Amino acid sequence: MYFINQKMTKKKMLKYLFLLSLMILKLHGISNIQKKKNYPVLVLSEISYNDIENKIINISDAKKLLPEEIKEKVKEFDSLVYISACRLGAVEIYPIPSDFKYSDTNVGVQGEYAAWLMEQNKDEDILVSRCHDSDSALTLRRQVNAWLKYILPNAEADTRNIDKASLVQLFFRNDGISEWRRPANIGYGLTYVFPIIIAGLLAKEGQILVIDSPEAHLHPLGQSRIGEFLSKMANSGVKVIIETHSDHILNGVRLSVNNRVISSDKVGIHFFEKNNSDNKTRIVSPQIDSHGNLSEWPDGFFDQSDKDLGKLIGW
Repeated sequence: MYFINQKMTKKKMLKYLFLLSLMILKLHGISNIQKKKNYPVLVLSEISYNDIENKIINISDAKKLLPEEIKEKVKEFDSLVYISACRLGAVEIYPIPSDFKYSDTNVGVQGEYAAWLMEQNKDEDILVSRCHDSDSALTLRRQVNAWLKYILPNAEADTRNIDKASLVQLFFRNDGISEWRRPANIGYGLTYVFPIIIAGLLAKEGQILVIDSPEAHLHPLGQSRIGEFLSKMANSGVKVIIETHSDHILNGVRLSVNNRVISSDKVGIHFFEKNNSDNKTRIVSPQIDSHGNLSEWPDGFFDQSDKDLGKLIGW
């Protein structure tokens, strides 16, 4: 699990992640990755006796030229799930994806296919290692609601197909007491956390799940507990990458390490900051021990609350 905390565009962040994962490719003739219109291209260094010539080749064709061990690395990105900070909120209906391969476990960038995935898989069993302790049932429906109730106390969700239309409706209620309500009549926290829970519970082992600002529209308790949820998913085999500005998310993960939900060697924390003197990005990676303690706290790293409290008490 990796945390990114920096003021940069999401496009730039994903590019850095992609380059970081594939930097080994440079040793096998890949000199650069470029963007041409709406698709990425790899720049191959063709080494000759007299000179080095750069060729631009479509990434789909470039895959054919890679060594087998590198092809396996590239395959990891074929099933990558990215959930944006800008998710669908209060909408009346949710779409059904047209490409089944794409929609296998992918909730969509805005979480738009999460309702459909729940409707299709609500009675399917999920991995025991991803279940919440409050419910022994393994079905997706029961575990979605077990985690929802933990993150947002007493909340429940359900979905329904709309007859003769390629659309799904999503409903929420308060622990079986109130009537089912449409997202338009519910706070944004539920609709924002719902696709994260679906994506985590349905992800295949080894699948990459990238989430931008999982804390969006959640109060501090919910932020801490979504950190615990993602820690449990990461421990069960999902490769979770989070970009967050929430100290509550971080503390939820630290608690998970302390409570043995996930081991410290499965957690990586990276703080990105701009060096104003040379306009370069500096990366600091605090280590986390088995009790959830961090080896260092760089200036600007989730420390604003401490700074503000210090001013309030006159430090």
